[in-house]
Amino acid sequence: MRVKYLKSSLAGAALVALTAGIAGAVDTGTISGLVTDQDGQPVNGALVVVKGANRFSTANADGYYVITPVPVGSFDVKASRIGFDEQVKSGVKVIAGLRTNLSFELRSGITGVTYIPSEEPLIKFDRTDTESVIGADQIESQVVDEFADMLVRTPGIVYETSDASTLNLHIRGGRGNEVAYIVDGVNITNPIVGGAGMEIPVDAIEQMNVIVAGWDAEYGEAQSGIINIQTKEGRDKYTGKVGATQEVYTAKREWDSHKALEATGLEDPASPLVTWHTATRQTRFSKYRGSFGGPIWPGVEQLSYFASGDYTRDWSVYPLPEPALEWNANGKLSIRPTGRLRMVLSGGRMNEERQLFKNEYQYHLDGYYFRTERSNRLSANFTHNVTDRFYYSVTGATFKNFRSIITGGKYWSDYDLNRQKNDATGWFVTTGDYPIYETRDQLYFDGKADFQYEIARVGDNRALSMNVIKGGFGLKNQDVDFYQIQAYPANIYTDIFHVYPFEGHAYVQDKLEYSGMVINVGLRFDVFDPAASYPEDPFDYQWGESFNPVTGPEWERVDPDSKYRTYAEMPRKTGDRKTQVSPRVGVSYPISDRDKLHFSYGHFFQVPPLVYLYRSSQTELTGAYPIMGNPDLSPQRTVQYEIGVEHLFTDDLKAKVSAYFKDIRDLIDTERITYETGFNYTKIINADFGSVRGMELAIDKRMTKNFSGNLGYTFSVAKGLASSYYQGYNYAYRGWEMPNHENLLDWDQTHKLDLTMDYRTRFKIHNFGANTTLSYGSGMPYSKPASGTGQPSINSERMPWTLNWNVKGEYSLTYWGLTYTLYCEVINLLNRDNVFNFGEDEGDGAGSDWLPWYYFYGDPDGPYDDMECYGDPLRLRVGFDIGF
Repeated sequence: MRVKYLKSSLAGAALVALTAGIAGAVDTGTISGLVTDQDGQPVNGALVVVKGANRFSTANADGYYVITPVPVGSFDVKASRIGFDEQVKSGVKVIAGLRTNLSFELRSGITGVTYIPSEEPLIKFDRTDTESVIGADQIESQVVDEFADMLVRTPGIVYETSDASTLNLHIRGGRGNEVAYIVDGVNITNPIVGGAGMEIPVDAIEQMNVIVAGWDAEYGEAQSGIINIQTKEGRDKYTGKVGATQEVYTAKREWDSHKALEATGLEDPASPLVTWHTATRQTRFSKYRGSFGGPIWPGVEQLSYFASGDYTRDWSVYPLPEPALEWNANGKLSIRPTGRLRMVLSGGRMNEERQLFKNEYQYHLDGYYFRTERSNRLSANFTHNVTDRFYYSVTGATFKNFRSIITGGKYWSDYDLNRQKNDATGWFVTTGDYPIYETRDQLYFDGKADFQYEIARVGDNRALSMNVIKGGFGLKNQDVDFYQIQAYPANIYTDIFHVYPFEGHAYVQDKLEYSGMVINVGLRFDVFDPAASYPEDPFDYQWGESFNPVTGPEWERVDPDSKYRTYAEMPRKTGDRKTQVSPRVGVSYPISDRDKLHFSYGHFFQVPPLVYLYRSSQTELTGAYPIMGNPDLSPQRTVQYEIGVEHLFTDDLKAKVSAYFKDIRDLIDTERITYETGFNYTKIINADFGSVRGMELAIDKRMTKNFSGNLGYTFSVAKGLASSYYQGYNYAYRGWEMPNHENLLDWDQTHKLDLTMDYRTRFKIHNFGANTTLSYGSGMPYSKPASGTGQPSINSERMPWTLNWNVKGEYSLTYWGLTYTLYCEVINLLNRDNVFNFGEDEGDGAGSDWLPWYYFYGDPDGPYDDMECYGDPLRLRVGFDIGF
């Protein structure tokens, strides 16, 4: 992507308008404290100003002030009063949802300005949840392509696949679709299948809050965790950066195979020798990016902008004919006419085009599908401070996501369904099309209102006590259009629905902050209306229309004894409206000025992804073994308990230990329903349950003497009745006995260790920095194959452990107001063959492509050298940035 260097602030503002595609309410924090003189007496009327944010407050008779809401990020804060000196504390960090305690001691009878560097406390005594805060400086210093690259290095989070960007993340043992992704207050979670519905440029991220336990009642729509991202805001000074990254070397994996195979893929000495060649490719990854921000007019901080974008071409290690193309844009316009009024317009857009790879199709990739995805988000937030201690905000937002999976650019009825495997191995497809055609289009409109009121008192010894009450309500209307055809030679499966579900929420939260204890109590109410009806008996009609791939539409007799002639005449049941009340409690108890104990308890409620509610429930069932969704599914529920302790060893070294337990209920599964007429279908129901227990250790060292570091360790045992709703379908299809007790889940990673070390100099003109991240994970489970077609033992074995070591080194030079940076990145420094899967179905107990091959021969890529089993090989990149 060619980036134009924008010196004009008006040009940058225009870029904001062009990139705005959707945004949301801005997450903020609070700055408060006391202003006293050198004798400890309050300085009544002292003015405290957050520079660059146009936010200020005046100290009262007790010397107390509070500034809220304040955008997240790092600021200089100034305190002043006539007859006293001015004091500026620089680098004050504001974290979303938390209070930054900042007190000033002004000297009377002295003029001038005193600058004091601010240091963020390592222990946040007002925090009752478990949260990792990732700042822009951390993202910039590490090897990061997408924000998910930071998430997988966070304690409590594991992922199953070789590609973290798929965002199939599991937080503390939960399923991958139990996480809410929020950007500037807009929930960008894909409502149909779960996971993040869009990417954003990493240069646009100011702060990312990863909450894995104890989140407040204002957060909903999540059972396992919250990923809350706040993007950068323009300040009173102009900033900008352009840069590029280019991959220059990739280690190659190559197979020249000579094997005698029988039809099952097993070695057979009596068969003739078969020869074939498989190899990964030299990747050609390129990424171009740019970001600009500042005031619309020089010197006017009341109106500012920030815009960021990136463009990526990634050929990947697979031998694909075309690279994946992705571009992301993000913009934010901040309007602050007075210190009490603030409006923020925020938006983003993503566009991705990607040819997918499948080992079976590697010699006929034109027959495999192409994925296109486009997302937009847009929001407007208005905040009014009625007083220093009371404010309300109103937010309107919209989010749209479109995705298609199409083979050869053809409509599904034009697919060549006569797939042939004329290769000598009998495995690789040589002609025909992959039989899935799918489009998803979802749009939602969200409106919400929130308020916060603070009661503060200054007691003896200048001790502060506060009662912060906040609450709000919101409504969301969705428009979901889903169209999927699975076209096999003998069966056509249709899954078509267009629905308009509705949901709403209300919450109240009360946080009591005393010098000896913090108590955080909240209550949330959720309501969901599926706004759809469905047939209780989908085969209670006489005649139905089916589709023959050769002759086209045909009529067939379904139930001759039914009193309803066609599907359209059948009675339908309307899905019930679902409600849930979720209490949440958190306690933080300071044992000393270096130790803190915390406890949290909460109920968390989440409607299953919409595909499980509506699939094939709005049209006639087709195919031999159809699955029908259930608009009357109950929400999935989790109850979580946690207790933890933090200790400050030195002023720059902290450790935290947490133990937790989760009880999970009403997870979705399936049941097979068979008729005497021979028809059958599988219905999605609430039947699964699970439990997770674990312990996390986090050690953080602040940057001192040019060095900082983080160590995270997670021990976890995640069990459940099933790892996927699809397990019941597969078991019924094979005639196996359904499990009736908990087994290890597919993503049960007993041990996980993440180490980050960072070194950088702090000179005025030139600097050097080096960062290394080391991630270890014990092996994920898989099901021991049974002999013949017998039932496997669910997740009784373990895959190999994984180890990934990334390194980034950089050198920067500042000259004539510009900073020039050169860097080098190494991914998987040890070039380890990390095994992430054995095929498509591993771990659900229903069998897998290469499980027998690995179990009996110790070869994870199977008889046909499936390169998708492994993570990235060693990759070497170079790049540059130019910023001001």
